[in-house]
Amino acid sequence: MTIEQILKMLNQASSSYKFGTLQQIRMNNLGRDRVASNHPFVIRRKFVNEGYAFHNGGSLELQFNVGFESETELRWGVAVSLIPSETLRRSTNSRDVSVMYPKLEKLSEFVRIYGHKFLTDFVMWHDLNGERSEDRLPEVVPRNLYSEGVFLFLGNHAPVEEFDPDTVLRDFDRLLPLYKYVEFQDNYYFPTPEEPAGFNFTPRTDPLGLRSGYATEGRRQTGLVEIVLRHREIQDSLMNQLIGEMGEQNVARDHENGIGGFVDLITNQDDVLEFYEIKVGNSARACIREALGQLMEYGYWPGAEHPRTLYVAAEPELDDDADQYLEYLRNACNIPIYYRQVNLNDGDGA
Repeated sequence: MTIEQILKMLNQASSSYKFGTLQQIRMNNLGRDRVASNHPFVIRRKFVNEGYAFHNGGSLELQFNVGFESETELRWGVAVSLIPSETLRRSTNSRDVSVMYPKLEKLSEFVRIYGHKFLTDFVMWHDLNGERSEDRLPEVVPRNLYSEGVFLFLGNHAPVEEFDPDTVLRDFDRLLPLYKYVEFQDNYYFPTPEEPAGFNFTPRTDPLGLRSGYATEGRRQTGLVEIVLRHREIQDSLMNQLIGEMGEQNVARDHENGIGGFVDLITNQDDVLEFYEIKVGNSARACIREALGQLMEYGYWPGAEHPRTLYVAAEPELDDDADQYLEYLRNACNIPIYYRQVNLNDGDGA
């Protein structure tokens, strides 16, 4: 299978996905009168002959990129190229790649806030002057990669023989909010993985960021990966207990909060909402510290749906000092915040 064949399949199937509107998104945000092309990708012989392609107009953007890693391995995802090009020279009258550094900053901001939750089935790697790094979990871009000759990639790769356009396009849909944040939103704008659309409770038990099939094998088990996996175990356990207490129709996992983000678990019984934020840590204090700001935003940011109760959910036992702290917040500050210990040893929440 050639890159040209792959691009034609992606273009043809893209109309069923948000990614299919990429050129309309670019037209609207760039103030142009017409789209650059009717499909996300244009087949340019120069790049196709080299075994890769990026979206039409993407040379100096966070580019949606598809290419061969080897004769048998295909990559897909988003990339930032710090390799001087003729397009760069024409656009800036210079070959100085530092004009691309703000894109790395915004990419890092998105990964810092959401990488542990929404990007854990992607990998990141870079190429520097032909030397390719190992795969790693998406991370803040190290300063040493702010350098001419770097090609930074965030996405997936798998055998070409397993190519499935729907899988690739689903990944592009998930990366579209990252693209829009990097390219079209001011630095002070807080990135969101979903467009704010108001709150509408819908029961669900399937987690975000997991899928089967066409995915990268053999990822390094870094400390962050272990935290993510532990988080999912806690989430599974607590979700199952809440279902046992309230019924599956009243429990939602990774549910939209109505203001652009997601809550780990939400229950809605008799129109009474409760939000649960799960944390991995060695002490109740550490987990409360990390969860409190998120819960306050989820529950009280302008436009948010106010829950009756906020819960920090974690494994450590609630000690007397942490209990006293939460009681103070409830009584003196009128914040309905509680702690729920989750015990994985017996398979459900304690």
